[in-house]
Amino acid sequence: MSGQLTASPGNSEVTPPVVLRLKCGSGPVHRSGQHRGAAEEDAASEEEDEDDAELLNVSGKRSAPGGGDKVPEKKVKLEGDEDEDEDDEDERKKKKMMKMTRKLKKKFQ
Repeated sequence: MSGQLTASPGNSEVTPPVVLRLKCGSGPVHRSGQHRGAAEEDAASEEEDEDDAELLNVSGKRSAPGGGDKVPEKKVKLEGDEDEDEDDEDERKKKKMMKMTRKLKKKFQ
């Protein structure tokens, strides 16, 4: 490769030759100028993570993953609900009896 290449991710400057080691997997790895935007995004997200960590340290609490703002809703039973539950149960029993009656009628016809 001809020419002197210089890359500067973040605040540091890297000049060839550069040795990169993979944490996992095997090569070959090809690096191009297209990766620069991703490196800048990573740096920005790291800064955001640090800000978030500071906020967590200040509050002393961490929210659960997946949205900790949700409050479990508790179903409140009202007096009329018991009557409705009984009515629903009676209705299910009637339907079951009707079904059994139809089966028996078909069987003996």
